[in-house]
Formats: sequence, structure tokens, C-alpha cells
Amino acid sequence: MGFSLQAAGPGAIVSIVLLSIIIAIRITGFAVLQYGRWKYFHFYRRFNGSKEISVILTIRDSKDPNLKDYIRSILVNKPDYLYITTPNRKAQHRVDGKLKGLRFAFSDTKISVGAVNEPNRRREIAHALASVDTPFTALTDQGVHWPEGFLKSAMLPFASHLVGCVTVPMMARRRDGIWGSFSTCLISCYYSLVAEMNRSLNALDGSVVFQGSPILFRTKLVAQPRFKQQFEVEPCLNRRHGVHKADEYLFFNRYFLQEESPHEEPCVVVFQDMPDATVLVDRGPIAEFIREYLQMTRNLWRLSRVMIRRNERIQYPIAFFLTHLVSFVSFPLMYEILFILLVHFTIHLGDDEWVAWYIFGYLSMFSLFVVGFRITRRFVVGGGYGFGIGTPTLAILVGYPVYYALGILRLVALATAWKADVELIN
Repeated sequence: MGFSLQAAGPGAIVSIVLLSIIIAIRITGFAVLQYGRWKYFHFYRRFNGSKEISVILTIRDSKDPNLKDYIRSILVNKPDYLYITTPNRKAQHRVDGKLKGLRFAFSDTKISVGAVNEPNRRREIAHALASVDTPFTALTDQGVHWPEGFLKSAMLPFASHLVGCVTVPMMARRRDGIWGSFSTCLISCYYSLVAEMNRSLNALDGSVVFQGSPILFRTKLVAQPRFKQQFEVEPCLNRRHGVHKADEYLFFNRYFLQEESPHEEPCVVVFQDMPDATVLVDRGPIAEFIREYLQMTRNLWRLSRVMIRRNERIQYPIAFFLTHLVSFVSFPLMYEILFILLVHFTIHLGDDEWVAWYIFGYLSMFSLFVVGFRITRRFVVGGGYGFGIGTPTLAILVGYPVYYALGILRLVALATAWKADVELIN
């Protein structure tokens, strides 16, 4: 052997300990997530209660040529009410003018369009919630396509009176053209990774990280004093720039997972991972996704900053260790680079160094194979989501180095963390 533990110096021994910890953390985390994914189950209970639901749709661009398609995909699911919010009166009149045909075709749904005096998403949602009198509410955004039968599948968990909120997976909607199709498929692979993580966490400790729109919840939960006191007046980070006007899903994620008042009703959050409950979102070029990824990363840090300092770290132990705590220290390539530096420059295995590289390579390839298999299976079970079998396969192969490239973006997000307050205001 080229290395003897008895002859090893203090540096080599410390390196071995660090390597053992790194490998143990990676293997344990990977195994726990796979177990959680296996343990996950869908809700198929019979829903005998009232299914009346109101949908709140927030509109940012009233000139969007696909606006009617977004609204139609909601109306096909036959909600009882549809509240459309706009940032100003001009946008309100423009959107209202596009609804004449839809009002006639879907007369069973009562549609109303409202506006606020200034662009403030949280105020728009709060005003719409004040008009909701149905047992359930769904919050969604412009750019989200609901599949037919979405509400039927997404509302199944509410058969349990303990379930207070439901969130669902998303996939990127296929764009035209070779590059458009491939780029959206690549983005869908990333969304699949997030969905697999949520699937595992939700099965293990009931936690979840909201990907975004849409979410469904019991209306009575947002009628509580704590919600009204915090939603529109929540201060930004470090209390320096006023109150939040955006990132409402960040608030809902924290609000539904926390239990600050003992008299409040229990609220179990469910991740309903079903093809019929998976929405398709319109995504532009890769540059737009990069901006979204940076904001999502900063959002996760903001959420983690709150969750690890409260009782939730005991209530959601798996999420605490594998999501919130790890989010501050885990960057793709960090463990790999540290492994290489320790093996090559510290331990000095000599002629037997190739054994370490073989072990490292096989472990990496095995984990990547399992992840790729899960993503492929998600596409297959969902009927491809508009993509052929070749595009997801190629996207997964290309996605391996792209995943490590996201680590660089995480460093960019860290360097631009000061933007967190700006994003919440604008």
C-alpha cells in the first residue's frame, strides 16, 4: 500500500476524518431522500365535503397575447369564482374587455376583475381574499397553464380535515423551435429535481418548499388575525426598506408551516405529486430562468433564515438538515473539489490513489444515474408534457454539467444577496 495510517501525519488524519464526514453526509442525505420518495403516497380519499373554490389570478402584463389561454385553462376546471387582480385601472379595463367571450362560454363561473392604486401584489391578493366566501381558495399567476382536471386532483388532500394547504409540481411548457424545446426541457429537468425533493420531504416530515404558483388552501386559515397582521406589513430583511410588496409565496410557505399561536387550527401542508395536478408554466429564454433561479435561491435563504431559528427545526427535522441548514453551506462542486484536494494534496495515497478516484467516480455516477432515472420516469408518467422521448434524454445528459454550473450561480446569488430587499419591494 502507498499509505499507512500508522505513518500518517496529523494533516492526513484530519483529512481522512473530513473525507469520512463528507462521504457520510452525502450518502446519508441521498439515502434519506430516496427513502422519502419511496414512502410518499398520493391522496385518493373520497372528498364528500363542499368543493366550492375561488381562484385568485394576479396579472402583471395585461397586453400578454396568451392571457386568454391562461384564463381559459382555469375556467375549464370550473371554479365557482375567479378573481382577477391587476396593478392599475387601465390594465383592469383592458383585461375586462378580453373576457366577453369567456364569460359567455363559462357562465357557471362568476368572474370579477379588480385593481389597486399602485403595483403591490400583496395588496391585490389581500383585497381579493376579502371578497372570498368559499371554503377553499387557489392562488395562481399569469403564465401558468392548468391541465383539465387540475382542481379535481389537487383538492383530493382536503378530504382530510387536517390538511390546510396543497402545493403542486410544475414543468416548463414546451416552446416552438429546436432550441426553445430543448431549453424548456432543461428547465423542466430542474423543476423535476425540486419536485423530487419536495416529494421526499413531504413524506418524511410534512415540510415543503413552494415552487411558486399555484397553491390551494382553506380560506379560514387566512382569515385569522396573524395573517391579517403580517401579510401586507411584513418588514423586509433587517427592517431597512419598508414592507414586502411581492414574493407572496415566500410568505405563504412560512405562514402555513409555522404554528405560532396554540389556538390556531392545525394546518398540514401536502405536496400533491400527480400528473393531473402538475401545471405547465411559460418560460422565456435561459437568461430569464437564470434570474428566476437567483431569486429562488435568495428566497430559500430567506425562508431558511427564519425556519432554523424557530421551533420548526424540531417539527421538520429532515427539512432542517437537508434543506434549510444545507442551503447556507452546500454549493455544487464544493464537496467534489474538497475531496480532490484532500486526497491528492494531503493524504498522499501514492500508487493507490486510483482506488479513491474509482470510488469517487462510481459513487458520483450511481447518484447521477438514480437522479436521471427519477427525472425520466416523471416525464414518462406525465405523458412527456409535450416533449418527445429524445429531448428529455438529451437534456438529462447535458443537465449533469449544468447542475454544477448552477453552483456558480449560487455564488452569484450569494454575492448579490443585497438584492433580497429590492426584490421584495418591487
